[in-house]
Amino acid sequence: MRFLLLIFITLFSSVAPLHAQFANEAQNAVDDPTTWSYAIKRINRDQIEVHFKVTMQKGWHLFSLNPGDSMLIPPTFTFEPNSGYSLVGNIKERGSIIEAALEGFDSKIRYYEGQALFIQTITLKEPLVKINGSHLYQVCNDKMCLPPTSLPFELTVQKLK
Repeated sequence: MRFLLLIFITLFSSVAPLHAQFANEAQNAVDDPTTWSYAIKRINRDQIEVHFKVTMQKGWHLFSLNPGDSMLIPPTFTFEPNSGYSLVGNIKERGSIIEAALEGFDSKIRYYEGQALFIQTITLKEPLVKINGSHLYQVCNDKMCLPPTSLPFELTVQKLK
């Protein structure tokens, strides 16, 4: 009986460090390879553009707003309702879009590498406006896609007199 207990303890003690090692590798594998920045560009007295700029580490890509296949997760931007502003049109994208045939997809896929810019035009209705919301996105490399990530944003802008 003691012999079996000794074998069990030996096996368990050798498996536990391996589990911890794999858990650490899995955690490192899901570190977000993107950096997001937010800026406001004034168009005129009552209108602004909110700029969402993403920079991706080498080897990673982010899908276009229209990625080319319904299975892919494009970036989405959600603005909390606020009587102090209104959205003008849909969000636009800018950057060097790549359109390529990828294994497993029937149509060409559209995505960005390096950097991309997403722009939402907003009309200000009050003198001081807080713009809150979140954006959801997914990044992939040639081996895997990370789970979708949601980030909040909060910007305050003053309407010009």
